[in-house]
Amino acid sequence: DNKSWVGGDLNRIWVKSEGEAVDGVLDEAEVQVLYARSFSRWWDWVAGVRHDLRPSPQHTWLAFGIQGLAPQWFEIDLTGYVGTGGHTAARLEVEYELLLTNRLVLQPLVELSVAGKDDADRGIGAGLSTGEVGFRVRYEVRREVAPYAGLVWHRKLFGTADLARAEGRDIGGWHLVAGLGMWWEGVGSIYLQGNVSFRGTVRGFHPVFGSGARRRPFERDRRRWLSKSLTPNGLPL
Repeated sequence: DNKSWVGGDLNRIWVKSEGEAVDGVLDEAEVQVLYARSFSRWWDWVAGVRHDLRPSPQHTWLAFGIQGLAPQWFEIDLTGYVGTGGHTAARLEVEYELLLTNRLVLQPLVELSVAGKDDADRGIGAGLSTGEVGFRVRYEVRREVAPYAGLVWHRKLFGTADLARAEGRDIGGWHLVAGLGMWWEGVGSIYLQGNVSFRGTVRGFHPVFGSGARRRPFERDRRRWLSKSLTPNGLPL
C-alpha cells in the first residue's frame, strides 16, 4: 500500500495505491488520486478518481468521502465510489492507537468494503465484499524508528467469496505481519512503513509526504495533550 500527499493545511492532493498478491500472482491492485479540503481542524472532504488495475477488466470510479480524527482518537477514512454501468462501492477504514507504555503502542484496525451490485466479470458480489480485522504492536526504538508485528485477518466475504471459490481462487485468512516504520521531518514529512505476511506475500510500503506548519497529529502529539490533561481543542478534560 502507498499513501502520499502534498499541500498545506486546507488543500491537499492525496495519492493512494494498494495491491495484494496471492502465491506470487497480483490479485488486486488500485490507485486513487484525491483532492482533500479541510472543513474543520480534524476533518477533510475528499474527492477524486480511483482506477482498478486488478481484477480484470480494469475499472475507473469517481471517489468522494471524508477522513479525519473522530472523538476518542479513532482514525476514520470513509470513501464512496461511483463507476460506469451503475456500479457503486464504499470502503470504511478505522484505526486506533492505544499507548501501552511510552514506547509500546497497540494498533487495532478494521477495514470493510461494500459493492452496490454484482460484477461477475471481476469476481465481486453485491453487499459486503471484503473485510480485514487485526492488530499491530509497535515499539518505538526512537521517535523516528518503530518496528512492529501483528496479526491480520483479511478475507473475501459472501458473494465475492463464492465467486472466488468457483474459480478456485484464494479467499483469504489469517496473516502474521511484521515490519518497520520510519518517520522523517524536515521542510515536509515522510513516513515509511512496510510489512510481510507469514505466507511470504509482500503487502507493501506506506510512505506519507507532506508540508505545512500544522498537520493532523500523530500519536506522539496526542500524548502531549493527554499528559497536559487537555482535549484536542485545548480545553481541560
